[in-house]
Amino acid sequence: MPDRTQAPKTNNHSDIPYIKPAAVELDNGMPVYFMEGGSDSFVKIDFVFFSGSYHQHKPLVAFSAVNLLRAGTEKHSRAEIDELLDYYSVRLDLEPQKDISTVSVYVLHKHLGPVLKLLKEMVRYPVYPEKELHTFMSNQKQIHIINQKKVKHLARTYFNELIYGEQHPYGYRVRPDDFDAVSVDDLQGFHSRFFYPGNACCIVSGAMP
Repeated sequence: MPDRTQAPKTNNHSDIPYIKPAAVELDNGMPVYFMEGGSDSFVKIDFVFFSGSYHQHKPLVAFSAVNLLRAGTEKHSRAEIDELLDYYSVRLDLEPQKDISTVSVYVLHKHLGPVLKLLKEMVRYPVYPEKELHTFMSNQKQIHIINQKKVKHLARTYFNELIYGEQHPYGYRVRPDDFDAVSVDDLQGFHSRFFYPGNACCIVSGAMP
């Protein structure tokens, strides 16, 4: 049996076989990284924007701006976007974080062209309809109120507040009133500041078409 009174030996491993992606830069300045793998005829495409909640001027702006990218564009309503995503069998993930925001799709090779066209439209030209914003914030406010009764949620938010401070972007605890303070102008302003090719990178992984 191992001697539990002695710490295990440590070793430094410098030969970890990291995958080295191929890289190109588009004409608009956005780097694209390709990570080949798998045999199925689909790819995952991640657009990573350096636009997390750390950069917002008001609570919940980054969170809302990212989640409502699918709420409507200059050409398509939310219902039409949802219908197209369903038609092309696309899985769409919208993930706002502290420092970055990620827009990801899993798409079959045969649908790559029209899906990329739709994704570009969603990312570059969202309109943030007032009705969609109101519905989204109302739902999120109710989820927040319910979460305030969950020990796991409270422990995580209070821990961050103690570590970083209540006014730091990493430590700020969202209040119910914050959900009523976000406007369409806030979202449009945040989007115009951070969602452009020079402030992003793209990662393509899977079996390359």
